Amino acid sequence: MKLEQMPRYPLLCGFTPLQRMENLEQALGCGPLYIKRDDLTPLGLGGNKTRKLEFLLGDALAGGADTLVTVGGVQTNHGRLTAAAAAKAGLACTLVLDGARPEKLSGNLLLDCLLGASLVYTDGRSTSAVIEETLAALQAAGRAPYFIPEGGSNAVGSAGYLAMVPELLAQADSLPVPPARLVCTMGSLGTFAGLWLGARAFGAPFSVTGVAVNPTTGYTREKAAALVNEMSAAYGLDIAAAPEDMDIIY
Repeated sequence: MKLEQMPRYPLLCGFTPLQRMENLEQALGCGPLYIKRDDLTPLGLGGNKTRKLEFLLGDALAGGADTLVTVGGVQTNHGRLTAAAAAKAGLACTLVLDGARPEKLSGNLLLDCLLGASLVYTDGRSTSAVIEETLAALQAAGRAPYFIPEGGSNAVGSAGYLAMVPELLAQADSLPVPPARLVCTMGSLGTFAGLWLGARAFGAPFSVTGVAVNPTTGYTREKAAALVNEMSAAYGLDIAAAPEDMDIIY
């Protein structure tokens, strides 16, 4: 399937801004530097997971799902945005949270509840076992759950950042100097893999570097290359990646 043929639920409202960082340029003695403000996406206080959720939600609805289920830390931003996306689309949402229930709900937990999500805490148990139990319980109750992995980082969700590259290229056309490098934080690989593949697929002038948010992460260069190759095959792109091609700083 080609990227443009994938089901997609609209959650964005046009391009997010590309903003120059003059103060940081002065502090570093370099430039020009720009930041793509995906923290300003309009859903659920914003964040990069919105782009992934457009494709994940589209796939869920196309498959007849009525409940989104995802997993993350107790204060997961991805979980908060998944709950917001589910509420917008009229779906139920269950969050499997890796930890114990706190005495007070605060931050994203409070927002999750306000958005109507059901919260399931692992409380020291195996996360995968709790996910399986949660999905089985929903199915037994007659629900049709759709599971979204941590960070929305599979071949479907990562398409959000593959699809973002043409937007960034259109904005870069107005810059006096074409960007030479795109740097992104890297957690569960989806944003990095989508950008890396998109840069190759759309002939971008920049390379893509990922900076791991956790230097001891299990999300290795091998896994990054595997996700890129899975996406390339899924969307009919003749692009192959090897672990040594993955520019990731741990």
